[in-house]
Amino acid sequence: MTQPPEMPGDPLPPEVPGTPEPAAPAAPQAPARGHSPSSISRLIRRARTARSRAIGGGVAAVAVLLTATSLGFGPLASKDYRGPSGAQVTVRVERGDSLSAIGRSLHKADVVKDVSLFVRTASADPRATRIQPGYYAMYAHMRSRDAFARFFDPAARVRTKVLVPAGARVSRILERLSDRTGIPVIDFEAAIARAKASLPGYAAGDIEGMLWPATYQFDPDATAQGIIEELVTSAQRQHRALGLRKGGPQGLTPREVLTLASIVQAEAYQRDFAKVSRVIYNRLARGQRLQMDSTLNYVLGSSKLVFTNAERRNPSAYNTYAVRGLPPGPIGAPDAAAIAAALKPAEGPWLFFVTTDPDTGLTEFAATETEFASLRRKFQQWLARQ
Repeated sequence: MTQPPEMPGDPLPPEVPGTPEPAAPAAPQAPARGHSPSSISRLIRRARTARSRAIGGGVAAVAVLLTATSLGFGPLASKDYRGPSGAQVTVRVERGDSLSAIGRSLHKADVVKDVSLFVRTASADPRATRIQPGYYAMYAHMRSRDAFARFFDPAARVRTKVLVPAGARVSRILERLSDRTGIPVIDFEAAIARAKASLPGYAAGDIEGMLWPATYQFDPDATAQGIIEELVTSAQRQHRALGLRKGGPQGLTPREVLTLASIVQAEAYQRDFAKVSRVIYNRLARGQRLQMDSTLNYVLGSSKLVFTNAERRNPSAYNTYAVRGLPPGPIGAPDAAAIAAALKPAEGPWLFFVTTDPDTGLTEFAATETEFASLRRKFQQWLARQ
């Protein structure tokens, strides 16, 4: 029984925003174009004339001064840079940072010229409460409003994206994490050794199947321990939501359900998960050996479609060609769809399945030895064409 390529897991939940400080007075609006210093002088003279003729002249004068400021000629304009003129820099926002703390970080990195102007600009925008903690790519000498806008540009986030594929073994997951983050595999192995003490009882101290498959985003200062803890926590949260802890049909324990799901994940495409799950349950009920290629591949550390007789006789407890029942534990990281199929298999009499065309993933099911022999011939015909 052959298995298709691995498939990605579920997305992560959204992040929790930081905490801005209370709003300060609103900043002036962005400058309009086409006004010169001389035109501003004329506006001021008109305001003075209006002030001598009517009540409210003071309001007119203030309005003109505000206009002058917004056009880039007032006192606040001197506190702002005109635009990016330097190299890219990375600025960190800590969880719970106020707008003043963020402004100071920007000022220290020479991104903004004045902290108070940044705070006023940010406070006038309702998005200020949604600044996320993390690392951001900024540029030296930015205008305050442009620096603020960068906090809401996904392209500005400095993070490392890592896909943990569904069905992947721990060894492969650690290699991928190391490759993407630059953290040595040995550090992840040490982190796993420490994490085993906090695993739930149904894991039986085994990390296999407990690293949740999904796409993750890690900050530049992420550690091996923090990454492993995030994957394990995600797995436990998903297992709880799926009802894994209650066990499965035919009296299977949570660990046995997780093990069965990992085989389903390795053996089939998602469209066939529930039917493959039923085949496994039916064979368990009859006391038949499961004879799953995926379990022998796990023993051999391979991804083969065809095995020798000697390989099939491998005495490992994970080799379901040689032993009856489920393996001692998972053979990979099953996703939500595979676990759901293990908890609720399709109804049917099938005892066999064969991926008769690995190119398309076509998988066919059989209830008798005769039907199974016919499906095997189809698979052998496919092999002959390769």
